[in-house]
Amino acid sequence: MIRCSVDQLGHPGPTKSRRDRDVPVGGDLLLDLDGMASGHEDEDEDWLIPDEHGNVWTDARWRRVFDKMCTEAGLDSITTYTLKHTAVTMSITAGADVYAVHRMCGHASAAITLDYYGHLWDAGLDAVPGAMDALMEREREREKASTQRRAERKTRGRGRLRAIGGE
Repeated sequence: MIRCSVDQLGHPGPTKSRRDRDVPVGGDLLLDLDGMASGHEDEDEDWLIPDEHGNVWTDARWRRVFDKMCTEAGLDSITTYTLKHTAVTMSITAGADVYAVHRMCGHASAAITLDYYGHLWDAGLDAVPGAMDALMEREREREKASTQRRAERKTRGRGRLRAIGGE
């Protein structure tokens, strides 16, 4: 969860939207973060991942280091925003709903998320008829099983249960 932002001087402050943001993390990164967090308390003022001098990563410092790494790797067109957009695109492609993506991005509303990324859900439009057919088939099977259970109960008798006002 992202609870605060850091200004250019390293002072913590509110996030851009003034709301906490949930960022889903899994795999090895989650294990690494969990290891780093062990021993830290919620009220702990130490930074979980400080820079090489033990200081907080400011936006400007992070961008300089990131840009240098990308240049050395021959990835001159990659920015931190590219990473965000890639994560969002991959999340949507993997089936994340608009609310989950909205929370991940820290947008003030799901409407903003739809304004920026709504076109990516268009690919799912073709899947709607098949999904609806599958839902209807499951409902037909459920109703068929329910009808069969009622019929079996009638042939066996009701046992000790009786409906109020029933026969």
